Amino acid sequence: REREGERERERERGRRVCVWKREMGRFELVRITLSVIVMLCVSLSSWVGVGEGAASTACDGTPYPQLCTQILQTNPSTMASTNPPPLQLQVSAMAAYALALTKISYQEAAVSGSSSSSLDDCIDLLRDSMDQLSLAISRCAALVDVGAETQSLRRRHIMDIQVALSQAFTMQGTCSDGLDQAPDSELSAFKSSTTTMALIITRSTEIGHVEDVALSLADTLRQTAP
Repeated sequence: REREGERERERERGRRVCVWKREMGRFELVRITLSVIVMLCVSLSSWVGVGEGAASTACDGTPYPQLCTQILQTNPSTMASTNPPPLQLQVSAMAAYALALTKISYQEAAVSGSSSSSLDDCIDLLRDSMDQLSLAISRCAALVDVGAETQSLRRRHIMDIQVALSQAFTMQGTCSDGLDQAPDSELSAFKSSTTTMALIITRSTEIGHVEDVALSLADTLRQTAP
């Protein structure tokens, strides 16, 4: 009986050890899970903070801070950059956004089927505007490879950026004004098509705002250049 009692006590201790190990395993799993959740939350909050901080700092002095912030927070180059991103990346992000919208307007106008002289002029202006925006983007990229020892080259690149953006801004406005002031009879075919003149004019306003922001950032870039 004593031996049976001893064996029973051993079995009970064994069961308690198994229960303890099982509970400790559950606790460790919970601890690891919580640690992973905390790490994810910290990482996410840090990423969001960098995006918002970089964008708001850059955009505060521009004519359209909210629009500027939205573009910078969705542009891959500025999101992956430092906090805040270099000014040339910010200017490039604005120019790239304006270029994408301008391409849409250009394609819509080109396939409209209208023989309007105002629309033809607008198509030419949009094409030239795209060239200027592309030039601004290429000059921004060139600034990344220009060291501080070549200050004169940096200044030339920045001047090219400002001139290109200014010309794109003017061309966009001239296109919009020309369509807005054209007689209905001249643009009847264009207005009756699925792509409307009003849509291009409305988009032109947004493009002008983006280019205005880009010009403001480019001016800051010029003022802070070594």
